[in-house]
Amino acid sequence: MSQSINKWMAAGASLLLVLGSCKREYVDAPHPYNEITSFKIAYDTGSLKAAVTNDSIVVYWSGFKAVPDSVAPVITISENATIYPASGQKIALKSGVKYTVTAQDSSKATYTLYLKVYQDEPVTTSNKFSFNVKSAWRIDGFANLIPDTSLTRLYAINAAGQEVNLPIASMDATTIYAKPVPIALADTGYYKIKLVNNIYTIYSSDSAVKVYARPVITTFSPDKGAAGDEVTLTGEYFGTTPADNTVTFNGVAATVTAASSTQLKVLVPVGASTGNITVTVGQYSRTAATPFTVLSAAATTVTTLAGDGANASVDGIGTAASFRTITGLAIDPAGNLYVVENTHKIRKVDAATAVTTFAGSGARAYADGTGTAASFDSPVGIAIGTDGNLYLPDYWNQRIRKISPGAVATTLAGSGTRGFADGTATTAMFSLPRDVAVDANGNVYITDLTNNRIRKISPAGDVTTLAGNGTAGFADGPGATAMFKSPYGIAVDGSGNVYVADNGNHRIRKISPSGNVTTLAGTGTAGFADGAGTAAQFNTPNGLAMDAQGYLYVADGNNHRIRRISPDGTVITWAGSGENSFADGSGSEAKFSTPRGIAIDAAGILYVTAGNRIRKITPP
Repeated sequence: MSQSINKWMAAGASLLLVLGSCKREYVDAPHPYNEITSFKIAYDTGSLKAAVTNDSIVVYWSGFKAVPDSVAPVITISENATIYPASGQKIALKSGVKYTVTAQDSSKATYTLYLKVYQDEPVTTSNKFSFNVKSAWRIDGFANLIPDTSLTRLYAINAAGQEVNLPIASMDATTIYAKPVPIALADTGYYKIKLVNNIYTIYSSDSAVKVYARPVITTFSPDKGAAGDEVTLTGEYFGTTPADNTVTFNGVAATVTAASSTQLKVLVPVGASTGNITVTVGQYSRTAATPFTVLSAAATTVTTLAGDGANASVDGIGTAASFRTITGLAIDPAGNLYVVENTHKIRKVDAATAVTTFAGSGARAYADGTGTAASFDSPVGIAIGTDGNLYLPDYWNQRIRKISPGAVATTLAGSGTRGFADGTATTAMFSLPRDVAVDANGNVYITDLTNNRIRKISPAGDVTTLAGNGTAGFADGPGATAMFKSPYGIAVDGSGNVYVADNGNHRIRKISPSGNVTTLAGTGTAGFADGAGTAAQFNTPNGLAMDAQGYLYVADGNNHRIRRISPDGTVITWAGSGENSFADGSGSEAKFSTPRGIAIDAAGILYVTAGNRIRKITPP
């Protein structure tokens, strides 16, 4: 037994000796291997293992994690080999970094690092979006986006296939925020979205984004006004024609008279009250930041300038003076008022309200002359020309008279015989000429009452008929066929249009320079109603006055009110409660008794003859 064991141990010793000799021979031989067997990068709480194939190190980085600037990989290589850069040494995490592995036998292998940011294919948004022109865009509903603006491009594609690059402000895995978009007003409409994110390009539906233009109101001027007043709105993205815009004043629709993309001109509507202005273009609206103040008769102030109300003709200061049945009046640039009185005189009220007699003897007669040496017979209207001369129809004398600033009265036209005839100054005939107006060129216009015509006297003294066929009635149309019924007051604007208070027709008529007659306002039925143009009503309108802005003021006799007509024909009450009486106060509280004559100064202050007084109406 012991001999057997000894033999087994001797054999084992020989085997170990052989194995040991083999191992020494392997270690002593130069090692030929230069491989990278493992490449790991710290990632969250664990590590990210790269794929090492052939001469490549491929790092698949998550698309949902920020890529660091540098890492310190832990690298395992072949036994007895060395590597540079060494394991644990910081390197830039980017494609192109080189590693060299040197085997024990000095053979070398070079590995190149490739960084691939891994992502699932992004999912396009199915949402619909609407954005104002030039606004920032917020587009959400995506999935699997790499939240890296450097790897992302966003485009809007119009119906023609043209692309607009949209600069990205920020993003996350589901939402992109674009900076204010460079799309102009002309480019409103529908767009398709194109998104490039890392290696993927995706598209939305053709109508994913609607670009619209919401109007912007920057300013409006004036900030207060009455019905019919023009207001200018400035801003952006207005419709370019009046019909493209809906404008309301505190909910009441206004008329848009002119439009561009940056400016609207609108008229304050009848029935509006103080409140906000809103502009709507298509389905998009914008309301001004501050309210518009709507003025009414309550905003005007009525006072008495001169006259104590007694039916007498007494000189004096202001309300210490007296008048007897005064009708027409005119005002000169110095603020002097000239008033026609039924004592066959022209009274003067100077700027200090001193009342004197300017011309007329007081006798019912006809005589040219200076001051009180001249005589008139029941003149009614009066006007002042740019030459400083006064013009007045001498009613029962059937003549048109002229009075110089020095009070020298002469005869401008009329034979003195009642009738109708055009012609030269001394051969022309009138039949109860009632009121007068003078244009900038020195043409004189007359309402020829019972001839039912509007007459014109040129600076050379030639008398012609501007409009009216001589028959009392109503008809618009060319001058020769148009009809009037007892025309009273008359005024002329800066463009040469003539306005007539057609007393018997209860209308305000307009005559173009060529003689075409239209109806500016009035239904033709005596009554009272504010409103637009021919929806408004008057009751025996008397005197007229035109301001520099084209607003026409009417002494509405039997309505005992002062009315105002805007250039578009909108009629409002400027002053007067409608009661046939006397009271100063606010426009809506003041009372007039059959106002007749009316004049306006450069400041917009109105002067009215009513009830043997001269009333003053100050605008708001």
